[in-house]
Amino acid sequence: MIRWKYYNANLGIFAFRWDTDHYDVTVRKDRIVLTYDEGLGKSFEAHRNAYRIVLETADAKTFVPAEGPEKGERQFTDGTVSEIRMYGKAGELQVRATGVDVPLVALQGWYNEDGDYDSLFQYLDGFNSTHIGANNGPRSGWNDYILKDEIRTGAGNDKVWARGGNDYIVDHGGRDVYHGGAGRDQLSYDQWFWEPAGIKSGIRADLAGGTIQGPDGRTDKVTAIEQIRGTFLRDVIRGDAKDNEFQGMAGDDLLVGRGGWDRASYRNEANQGGTAGIRANLETGKVRDGFGTVDTLRGIEEVQGTDVRDVFTDGKRDHSYRGRDGNDLFRITGGDDWIRGDSGADRFLFKGRAFGSNTIDDFDTREGDRIEIAAAKNFKALTIASVNGGEDTLVTFAKGEILLEDVASVDTGDFIF
Repeated sequence: MIRWKYYNANLGIFAFRWDTDHYDVTVRKDRIVLTYDEGLGKSFEAHRNAYRIVLETADAKTFVPAEGPEKGERQFTDGTVSEIRMYGKAGELQVRATGVDVPLVALQGWYNEDGDYDSLFQYLDGFNSTHIGANNGPRSGWNDYILKDEIRTGAGNDKVWARGGNDYIVDHGGRDVYHGGAGRDQLSYDQWFWEPAGIKSGIRADLAGGTIQGPDGRTDKVTAIEQIRGTFLRDVIRGDAKDNEFQGMAGDDLLVGRGGWDRASYRNEANQGGTAGIRANLETGKVRDGFGTVDTLRGIEEVQGTDVRDVFTDGKRDHSYRGRDGNDLFRITGGDDWIRGDSGADRFLFKGRAFGSNTIDDFDTREGDRIEIAAAKNFKALTIASVNGGEDTLVTFAKGEILLEDVASVDTGDFIF
């Protein structure tokens, strides 16, 4: 069994996929060394690639052909690749794979035919593997994606112990065991979009029960996984008592939060062609996603949108909304809500006379943000107060209020009447 060990210096590099045609290659009898060369047309990105990859060999035999396109170049005829090590630009060890057994004659053939070593990693996908993550430390919040490993399993029956950090684990088949460890760990099945061979259905995830039926029909066992990313087919994703995040991707997905504060996120759909904004309605529990398919949400407290215009319609309970980029519209009707529009000219529409106690995290009129309180006829109908030592502004109307964080004052031009 191949054993992959990830170290704190790995920066979340994606260990199984390398653009190995961007490396200079030095071949010796005891090892093959790949060193990144920006002169081959692509700038080095420390979060995507190792700077140096060492393939240790065992029992290698070679010959030098006297003719043909490889004339005069040492060619492997026997032996194996026995170990793989990956290093950063400063020489720090990032990933180490032991228990490897790849025939050197096959490796030589792949390189002669393709000019790279990508097939090596595709070959390793078929074997059972164990992955041991780095102890990258505890999370610092929902959106901390820096302290992590990126672990990609293959088609075999793999075991993953991600350990500390907010790790990102990618499934591609088999009966796997996934243990996230400390931090907010995400298990993703979206790789099946790019490699759909063998897919039978969307996933059936039950985090409380600790099982996920994968796209190949086989069942994975999971513990300490907080976030799930689905497939391009219909997925059913059910959470547990913790704070969960779900990304259904394409398909008419069912997302069930159960306990905790749970989020449905649509921020990555454009990566697979879902480029439209969403229409989220937490009163009905329906979200038309970026693909035009409709998700059903139950027990979901937070919705995160896309980088184009999204429309959010509130329910009666407490919720959070994040628009991301685009000129988003938020329709708020009840409950105590937290809202962040992010970039764009966002419109915050409050309906009725009892729309709850709400917070807008990033109100910015310079970007075109505006507030509309539908029942208020003019600016004089509002009560404006400076709060929290003058750092924030509280807007009150009837039985509803809006806290504008980091806004020292407002005037009539900040509102729509």
